[in-house]
Amino acid sequence: MVDLNWQKYPVYKSSGVEWLGDIPEHWEVKRAKYVSKIFVPQRNKPELNLESGLPWITMDDITNSTVNKSIYNYFVSELSALKTGSKYLLSGSIIASCVGNFGVASVNTNSVIINQQLQAYIPKNINPWFLRYVVIISKTYFERVATVTTLLYVNKESFAEMPVPFPPLSEQQAIANFLDEKLAQIDDYIAKKQRMIKLLKEQKTVIINLAVTKGLNPDVPMKFSGIEWLG
Repeated sequence: MVDLNWQKYPVYKSSGVEWLGDIPEHWEVKRAKYVSKIFVPQRNKPELNLESGLPWITMDDITNSTVNKSIYNYFVSELSALKTGSKYLLSGSIIASCVGNFGVASVNTNSVIINQQLQAYIPKNINPWFLRYVVIISKTYFERVATVTTLLYVNKESFAEMPVPFPPLSEQQAIANFLDEKLAQIDDYIAKKQRMIKLLKEQKTVIINLAVTKGLNPDVPMKFSGIEWLG
């Protein structure tokens, strides 16, 4: 398993945010609007195509740490974007869910157009990878400030007011690197366990099949059942 016992800071203080708890004494807590620009997409959906233009990003595309070429499914042509007034989002931004399932975020590696269930933070003086992790742990905050329509929805103002624990930039990078490494270890552990579970399920099926069709005595003579799949 992954070792979660790391060295603590000598002194902590209250963050002033109930769900955030205590933070190291030399850290600050800032609102997202002071460390990033909030990006809200155009509400009119542009015409999509499968071949060229700027990538069209939806909730289904932000399940990993980055939004990159490997997940692009649909595109928006320049003409279609002009017709609907669609704004493109520059690379290095943190794309996050603003509807329903909160605390989901990815960093885009290319310019994209995002749909209406997403908003984004364009970082100004904060490490984007660190800010992504802040968004992930802020699920509780988003659920508290969300308004109820058909689904829970977080507006631009509430996105901007998200509390952000703010260590020095060098420490932000170190924390992001640490989390990348540890989470990769956990993902690898999960993948190995899932392979083991699959093998055990296959073994269970084989055991049931042998017991039901061959019996418990391996020395008993066998005969053809007359059914092809039964043997």
